Parts: sequence; C-alpha cells; structure tokens
Amino acid sequence: MKVIKKSKTKVTEKLRKAYGVCEHDNISYKELEKGQKLLFIAHRRVCRDNDRKGKILLLLTREKTQWAKAYAKRLNDLKASYQESIAKWEIALNEVTAERNQAYDYNTELLEKNKDCIKKKEDKK
Repeated sequence: MKVIKKSKTKVTEKLRKAYGVCEHDNISYKELEKGQKLLFIAHRRVCRDNDRKGKILLLLTREKTQWAKAYAKRLNDLKASYQESIAKWEIALNEVTAERNQAYDYNTELLEKNKDCIKKKEDKK
C-alpha cells in the first residue's frame, strides 16, 4: 500500500476563534461544554424516539396477537359450521336416495303388473 504524505494544514486565527481552539491546538472548556450539551440533546431525542417506537411496537404486537386469536376463533367457527352443513347435506342426500330407490322400486312393480297392458298398447301401434 502506498504511503501518502500529507502536509500539515494551517489553522488561521479566524478558525481558532470560531471553534474556540487555543494556540496549542486544544479545544477550550467552553466549546467542550457546548459540544456536550449538543450531544446530550441528541441523545435525549434518540431515547425519546426509541421509547415512542417501543410503544408502537408493543401496540402492534398486542394487536397482532388479538387478531390472530380472533382469526383462529373465526376459523374454528367456520370449520364447525362447515361440518354441520356437510352433515345436513349427507342426511338430505340419504333421504333423497331412499326416496329415489322407493320410486324406482314402485315403478318397477307397476311395470311388472301392467306388462300385458303395455304390450297390448304397443301392438296396436
């Protein structure tokens, strides 16, 4: 890796006074206090922001669990109602099948009894 030599930057008196730096390139206590106050204010803002976001996250997780419980209850209710409706449909299907079988049996009996009448009618045509 190539070593880059940098020349020392010259600090003017105007810059020294603006940032509160003495001739020995040390920052004054007054400027340190200003920086500390600014850092404290920024830290307080970040803490408040984290508290707000934590409360929001807590509310969201509570709502999510409540929603999940409500959804699970609704799903169980739907399953139960589907099972009830399936049972009703099966009963209705069995009843209709029994009626159809009775009608078929009755129809076959009538055809057997009236076989000769039907045959006479067909012969007339």
